[in-house]
Amino acid sequence: MNLGVLYDFNLRLPKADQTWVRIWAEGYKDGEAIPERLAEISYGLNPNPVSEGPMGFGIMNPRLKNPLLFLYAPSVSSSPREVSDVLNSSEGLGSAWLYAIGEEEVGLKPGETKVLAVYRQFEERIRTYNYHDEEDIARMINEDTAVVMLKIQVELMDPPG
Repeated sequence: MNLGVLYDFNLRLPKADQTWVRIWAEGYKDGEAIPERLAEISYGLNPNPVSEGPMGFGIMNPRLKNPLLFLYAPSVSSSPREVSDVLNSSEGLGSAWLYAIGEEEVGLKPGETKVLAVYRQFEERIRTYNYHDEEDIARMINEDTAVVMLKIQVELMDPPG
């Protein structure tokens, strides 16, 4: 239906009853960070020891005047939020939506932050970046017109008692 872009992952938490998950989208426009997060959800301490389900984010109408962004994870989601302050509806801009990780299972160390996906708008040709290298990310933010990055962090909490 070409309504937008959807980044979908399967999130498996082997210690769901001891973890707290934060998922957020950061925005950058013309090399500058948007002061607040575009969207954020957090949840955790599941009553079950293992949790698994879909997680990701979507951008509805990314090339139109009022694009909307939303996040979702097992049992939690954010309401769509307008992100026209980040994404540009100008003609002539190119765009790319890319996963920062592949099909293989990726683990996280407690407290580690990982980039999962990137949506980019650019004026010239598309360049390739390593989304796990801070210098490449900084270069991308400075070279592209707009960037939205999906990030995740999982904290291991002390068991109760």
